Formats: sequence, C-alpha cells, structure tokens
Amino acid sequence: MLEKMEEIHESLSDYKHSYKMLTAEMLKRFASEESEEFPELQPIPSEKLRMLVAFYAPELNDSFNDVKKNGELYGELIGDHLLRESNKDEQKRSIGFSFINQVR
Repeated sequence: MLEKMEEIHESLSDYKHSYKMLTAEMLKRFASEESEEFPELQPIPSEKLRMLVAFYAPELNDSFNDVKKNGELYGELIGDHLLRESNKDEQKRSIGFSFINQVR
C-alpha cells in the first residue's frame, strides 16, 4: 500500500509539473508573441492518477474530481487563447493583404 501511495504522489507531482510547463510555454508565447507550433510537452497523467486514486485512495476522489475539473477549465482557457491568437494572425495577414492591394 505504501508503494501505491508513493506512486500517487509521483503521479500528482507529474500532473503538477505538466501544468507548470504548459503555463510557462503559454507565458513565453504571450511575451514573445510567437505563434509557432507547441513543442512536445510532457503528457498530463490524469488517467493514471484517477486509477490510482480510485483503487488505493478513494477518499481523495472528490478532491481529484475538483482538480480534474479545474484542469479542464484551464485547458479551455488555453484553447480560447490560442484561437484568439490565430485569429489575430489571420487579421494581421488580411490587413497586410488589403494594404498591399490598395498600394498597387
């Protein structure tokens, strides 16, 4: 049982690290206005953590569900931000194209 609790702790640490890396990447992009593809990030181990909690620490299920909900919300915010950024790039290209056509 102690081994499984250690595994839950490791998975939770990986989970937290994944979100920190995602946040760092988003802040970097925001500061530099990069719009290239995302680099390969460590996957968020939510399924493994859910399984471990369900089997070995069911008293944590409610807390894990809260964490998972917040993670999904965070993912939606990231997705919305990326969509807004890609729309800005399209608008910039469109404005540039309109300007070039007016000059000709």
